[in-house]
Amino acid sequence: MDDCTLCTMLAGEPEGGWVLRHGGWAALVYPGHEVPGSIVVALERHADGITDLDRTEAEGYGVVAWRLARALRAATGTERVYLAAFGESIPHFHFLAAARTDDVDHALRGPGFVLAKDQMRDPAAALAVAERIRAALAADGLVGS
Repeated sequence: MDDCTLCTMLAGEPEGGWVLRHGGWAALVYPGHEVPGSIVVALERHADGITDLDRTEAEGYGVVAWRLARALRAATGTERVYLAAFGESIPHFHFLAAARTDDVDHALRGPGFVLAKDQMRDPAAALAVAERIRAALAADGLVGS
């Protein structure tokens, strides 16, 4: 798809760099969703949903989600890491991995967290946390492409 935003991003370097590119998966602070501790992870090829993953991609999804959740916890000190996949905006299976810290208002927890992203956006802080996430991933042995 020539007009695929993520394909265009994958061909270059997003602001702040890639948090992770590993095994056909790419993670970044996604434009418009710059909430500190929130990372979008996407399959590098087009796939409508989780059922379109091949076995290797599905196994990689589990490993990447688990290691990213651990890195989010290490980078932010949070006890709660959200993983959510809706698959509405880009033609790549993707999910949100987000650290929900204790200071987040109770009304913004659970699904409210995703709905309130505009209230919590802080691009500079999101990129700073992403750097700490990269460091935690490297310490856990998940780096490179």
